[in-house]
Amino acid sequence: MMKKSLIIGIILLITSSIITSNILSFNCGKNNSDDYCTINCNDLQQDINCNILPIYVYLGEDIISYNTQYTYFKGAIYSPYTDRFILSWDFDEDNSYDCLDIVNSYQNFETKFYYKQPGEYSVSLTTVDANRQFPPVVNYIKVFIKEGYGDQKYICEKNISKKHFNNLKGDGIINKYVVMINGGYETRFWEDVNFTYIMLKEDYDYNDDYIFLLNNNGTDPHGNNPNNIIDYPVNISNIYLVFSNLSEILDNDDFLFIWVTDHGMGYLGPASQYYGYLNSYDAPFIDEGDEQDYVEHEFKLRSFCVYGDYYSNIGMDVWKVQKRWVSFENGTEFIRLKYVSHFSNIYIESNNSIVTDNDLYIEEFTSYLKGDFNQDGIIKEDEGEIFDFDNDGIPPYNPDTGIFDEDDWRGINHYEDNITWINTGVPQNQSENYKIFDANLDNHVDIDLHYIGGDLEIDGTDIDNQGLFDGIDINEDGDMADWISIDEQIYLFNHPALRDDQLRELVNWTNPDRTLIFLEPCFSGGFIWDLSRNNRIICTAAVEEDSSWGNVFVRGFTSALHGSDIEGTPVNADANNDGKISVVEAFNYAAENDYTADIPQYDDNGDKNGHTYPIPNGGDGNLGSVTFLSGPMDEHFPPILKIIKPTESRIYLVGHLLFKRHFFTNPIIFGKITVETIAIDNETGVDRVEFYVDDVLNENISYRPFSWVWDEKTFSKHSLRVVAYDIAGNSASDEITVWKFF
Repeated sequence: MMKKSLIIGIILLITSSIITSNILSFNCGKNNSDDYCTINCNDLQQDINCNILPIYVYLGEDIISYNTQYTYFKGAIYSPYTDRFILSWDFDEDNSYDCLDIVNSYQNFETKFYYKQPGEYSVSLTTVDANRQFPPVVNYIKVFIKEGYGDQKYICEKNISKKHFNNLKGDGIINKYVVMINGGYETRFWEDVNFTYIMLKEDYDYNDDYIFLLNNNGTDPHGNNPNNIIDYPVNISNIYLVFSNLSEILDNDDFLFIWVTDHGMGYLGPASQYYGYLNSYDAPFIDEGDEQDYVEHEFKLRSFCVYGDYYSNIGMDVWKVQKRWVSFENGTEFIRLKYVSHFSNIYIESNNSIVTDNDLYIEEFTSYLKGDFNQDGIIKEDEGEIFDFDNDGIPPYNPDTGIFDEDDWRGINHYEDNITWINTGVPQNQSENYKIFDANLDNHVDIDLHYIGGDLEIDGTDIDNQGLFDGIDINEDGDMADWISIDEQIYLFNHPALRDDQLRELVNWTNPDRTLIFLEPCFSGGFIWDLSRNNRIICTAAVEEDSSWGNVFVRGFTSALHGSDIEGTPVNADANNDGKISVVEAFNYAAENDYTADIPQYDDNGDKNGHTYPIPNGGDGNLGSVTFLSGPMDEHFPPILKIIKPTESRIYLVGHLLFKRHFFTNPIIFGKITVETIAIDNETGVDRVEFYVDDVLNENISYRPFSWVWDEKTFSKHSLRVVAYDIAGNSASDEITVWKFF
């Protein structure tokens, strides 16, 4: 099936099913007017009650959420007649609009609402085209608000895998498919996309129609779509769309290559310099079916930190220096920070005042250098500002000893009262609900994850005052004994991120002979647990709890497969000198030549554990060493070949079997006959079958069925030999001696 015909079918599906409603496994909201249509997402059928369908709105499935957090609403809109719409939301059934939005056609939309009271709500969305050409369209969904907190869920989301998963039997033809995902807008990401696309086309003859590229907002960084290689803007619905269609066509002897670049989100663990940073806003959470990352009492979350050359987490009531170059100021930020909860009679230079604070909330003090004459926190040496104000040769701060030269520092220049933030994401999507405080006024910061008024509750405390909460009661059940799971995520341009659980679900919709998954984003090693399977090869640029740096690993991987780097300089990754680059060879080359702090990970044995360079390592490497981008090749296994007509002890007349006798062996043939074979290669596919008579090539067949009509007139004994070649160049032969007359 060709990709462009797929696209046509997809367009028809969109215009008849309210924009990917079936792909996202959402129950469609029902229109309350007989003038429009009702969509039944379960069986993909549309009951049309009218001749014109001016506006299609997809609102999503019914939601379960909680009264301590925002509830998010997501959908999409399409019209063949107009391109701008006014959306009016009524979230709480009071017949008044709570929110108004203006969106464009084909656009995904998102909004949120905070429900204070538990209960069941009917949410209505009224959609009107901006020019008021058509009557309004009203859609409804149900929202069930529970007491407490937790992940927002959708009522029918668990049905999707059963609906979409297909285990299609192989047809003997090896098709090679690629899904490329780039959610980044930066030029460097696009350069990697283009470099990899060229490699696939030029070096491995991949068909444009079989490469599905989801990129940024649907264009390159210059707003173009060169040679129309970009198929979709990158967002969750389009990714679901691609994998849904692949699930209908990808069979058991096909090859799938999933290639992903962009920023990633996750948690920086103990081995990272930036330990405790959670680059995610809806994790960690309690999920018994997911990977168990930490027991609550072992999980540490950053509270405060300084950035730059002296990066460090900060406890309370201690000075730390923040030093970093600020290019647009042409100077160096050089300040020191302290966090406190109570103090008396502190002089603040910026407003020439004396301040006392004895509440339990947190304050931030900032001190500048005396050589920072305009007191903006930036030392601009070209304007005469200096670090060593007293010129005694002692620096204002020695990072090796932690000692300050107080003669170079001012007092407290700036004071911020009751700060409401910490330097990290917060679990359970509570970025707008948490509170930090010092419950005992002992300069140990505490956190309440889900503050909704009244008394503060302690869900975590920086016990050792090192700038990390020492354990978090994620589900606020009064203990810290539950296992928590941290989802790694892939950033998608201006859209909700793609979580590891979601990618696992999508990949599981397909079951090809082999799948190669390449992931460049930060924290990508965390996807291994979710994606690992016996017939999958996974290469990631990073471990689970650390960043990937720049584009070094992805460019090394593509360069190895291409034979030259992005600048055209030749490279040689062919470690075994067999003239081909296996996935293992590409991984090893990229990892060996990665000069950054990356720790690339590799898995191909299905044990959910990644290993690093060099591969083979830890039981990984066997599958990838015989897998090539030209297909899932196994160089050790030739095709299976058998001559099934003519066969021994049989007599044929003009191709028809007359009878079978066991008193002779060599078949006897009168007249012409169709020589039939079975030629199978489950690794790469059969390239061609050659037919020889007495070692003379008579025919070369490159398509099924691999048969040849032998109509040569002869009256003698002959050797009939058949040779099959697979795409990898391996061969197998079968031979039979026959008598042929006429």
